[in-house]
Amino acid sequence: MLKLIVEKLNSTQDRNLIAMLSLNLLLLAFFIMLTTLADFEEEKAEAVLASVNQTFDGQSSLPNPQARYEESLEKIGESAALIDEIGSLFQETIPVTEVEEDSAQNFLRLTLPVGRVFLERSEELLPVQDLLVARLLKGVSRFEKNGGASEIELLYGVGLNQTLKGRGNLVTRRLDSALALFEREGYPARQLSIGLQQGYADRFLIVIRLYSEDQGAVTFEEQLP
Repeated sequence: MLKLIVEKLNSTQDRNLIAMLSLNLLLLAFFIMLTTLADFEEEKAEAVLASVNQTFDGQSSLPNPQARYEESLEKIGESAALIDEIGSLFQETIPVTEVEEDSAQNFLRLTLPVGRVFLERSEELLPVQDLLVARLLKGVSRFEKNGGASEIELLYGVGLNQTLKGRGNLVTRRLDSALALFEREGYPARQLSIGLQQGYADRFLIVIRLYSEDQGAVTFEEQLP
């Protein structure tokens, strides 16, 4: 067929027709080349996908057992969902709540005005806090039953360079009351910590850290920014 086309080209006197037919031949060759390359890339993609599936299905020949990729993603998804759930719970109940979470989605800091947590001039917690803490810990308990672990830190905001004297002042009594509430709701004491946060005067902070597995005794060596 190509021979016939060439013979027709030689026999015609119309140079425009010759140019058009030449262009058509070039386009045909170009599309044939694209089709060939597309088939080749598809075979490569299938080979790579098969290799990835084999590796993350635990069938690789690595000397040490590796954690399954799907399980890691599942844990990340669970912690992210729980952090979003808790943040939304507090913001819907106490709209002035400030919510901060990290990029890894396993850290949540809730900052509330002290007046929305405690009765005025008292260490007594407002009734709404019982419900909030109960629902918070229900979600955390669900996360831990699925193999996760958690730590919670309760911080009372004070002014810069402010110090407290004695255990009888209002701040320390309020921290003790908040700690007692979490313990009454069944949260393990070894996973709880209380302290002061300078630069956050008249605010109360709840810091929640989630892990994919049990981390042992709580240490709270990290410093909040």
